[in-house]
Amino acid sequence: MGAPHYQYSPWSSLETNADTIHNSIAIRVIVGALTNKNQNLRKYLEDLKSPAGFVDTSCGHDFGCLLDAVGRDTFAFIATYTR
Repeated sequence: MGAPHYQYSPWSSLETNADTIHNSIAIRVIVGALTNKNQNLRKYLEDLKSPAGFVDTSCGHDFGCLLDAVGRDTFAFIATYTR
């Protein structure tokens, strides 16, 4: 992952800020389908010992479907970590 744009990617940010993320940030990743790239991101977060919640749906690339499927739970998740 040494390409010039890597320093601006979520992967780089996760790696650089792993301790901060692990100790003070809650992450919830919601995906429309668990593709190889999404599986790789989930594995990467697990390897960093990130307390990320990873939610797989069958929505594909459809934001409305994602909101219908997990919107309420996601807002509850946000409320839990912003009190």
